Amino acid sequence: AVILIKGEQQDVLLKEVDGTTLIKKQIDFFSSYGIKTVYIVTQHSKNINSLLAEVEKTSINVEIVEREAKGNAKALEAIKDKLKDNFIVMSGDTYNDFDLRKMVKKHLEAGKLGTIGLMSRDKPSDYGNAVLDGDLIVDFQEKPKKATSNIVNAGIYIFKKEVFELFENAVSIEKDVLTKLARIKQLVGYFTMGEYRHF
Repeated sequence: AVILIKGEQQDVLLKEVDGTTLIKKQIDFFSSYGIKTVYIVTQHSKNINSLLAEVEKTSINVEIVEREAKGNAKALEAIKDKLKDNFIVMSGDTYNDFDLRKMVKKHLEAGKLGTIGLMSRDKPSDYGNAVLDGDLIVDFQEKPKKATSNIVNAGIYIFKKEVFELFENAVSIEKDVLTKLARIKQLVGYFTMGEYRHF
């Protein structure tokens, strides 16, 4: 699994959430579903040593990868050689708690390049906005001025390794990659139906 966080937002990962830090909660979430390795892709910042100290005490292998990258798509692409067949990506400023096993099952059964975690919200224009045809996403727009549905991005994705073929000139996963995947009918949605927090 990959957690993407900008260097200047690392303090979010160190925030206390339910008696522990956000990063520990995220790692425990992945660990509870059998994920053995988590990469945190970020940039160097004043909080990097605190972050290193937090992840040293975890039960699974956590590697902090510092990459100077413009945009989260570039940051993810920078570690593509470390990623195997299917991998999970999560925005570092979110916390999701739901049945990840079911989302993985859905991804593998659908056979598409990408699966996106979804939820419904009353103010959808604050989020990435998805239009569904069954569970196939036929349109995706990042924070549109006028949302066309109440179905929004939960900040967690599963991708096949081949998705990197669409990363040419991509800066943002949400604006460049997900919109492209929706256009070529290679993106399915999965409703996370659990706890979601954005920091």
